[in-house]
Amino acid sequence: MHPYGIGEHVKTLFIDMDGTLTDLAFDRSFFQHTLPRAYAEARGIGHDEAIAHVTRELAAIHGTLAWYSLPNLSRLFDVDLTALTAELARDVRLQAGALEFLERAGRRYRRVLVTNADPEVLALKLRHLGIGGWLDAVISAHHLGAAKEEARFYERLAALEPDCPRAGVLIDDNLRAVAAARRAGLSTITITRPDLGSAPHAEVEGPAVESVAHLLPHL
Repeated sequence: MHPYGIGEHVKTLFIDMDGTLTDLAFDRSFFQHTLPRAYAEARGIGHDEAIAHVTRELAAIHGTLAWYSLPNLSRLFDVDLTALTAELARDVRLQAGALEFLERAGRRYRRVLVTNADPEVLALKLRHLGIGGWLDAVISAHHLGAAKEEARFYERLAALEPDCPRAGVLIDDNLRAVAAARRAGLSTITITRPDLGSAPHAEVEGPAVESVAHLLPHL
C-alpha cells in the first residue's frame, strides 16, 4: 500500500502551486509587507494603520476568489497591484525538489496544476519558474468561477477532468482547500511546510508531508 494513499487506481495528480511547488514566503511577504506598504504610501497613512486596514479587509474575503483577484484587490486598496506584482514576480522560488518531483511524477501520472492564483499572476510565475513543460494542464480557479476552498470548484473540475475525484489526488498546502477536496471525494496529501520561513502546520487531517520532495521515493 502506498504510504500516502496514491493507489494503483490514481491516474492524475492535481498539484497546487503557491506553497506546494513554490516557497510561500513570497506570498506571505507580499500580503503582510508589500501590500500594506503600498497602501500606506497611496493613502499617506502610518504603517501600523495600513497593516490593520489591509488585514481587516483581507479577512473579510478570505477563501473566496476576491481574495486572489488582482483587479479586485487593486480596487479595494486603490493600488496598482498588477505593476507591483510584475516587478516582484522574479523573487518567486521553487521549493527544493519541486522540479524533480514534476519530472518523476510525469513518468506515471497526469500532472494538472490547480491554483487560486490570479490568471495574470499565474502567467508571470509560470514564465519566471519555467515549469510549463512539466505540466500536462493548468487550471485556474478564476476560470472555473470558484476558489479551491469551495465545493463548486471540485464539481466544475470534475466536468473538465474525468479523474476527479475517484482517480485523482490533490497535493496542496491550503488546509481549507484540502478539507473541501476531501468532502468532494478527492484523495489529498497536505504539504505541511509551505513557507520555509515559518513553522509547519501543526494539525493536519489525512496523509501529509513537509514538502513534495518527501514524495520522491514513492513515485
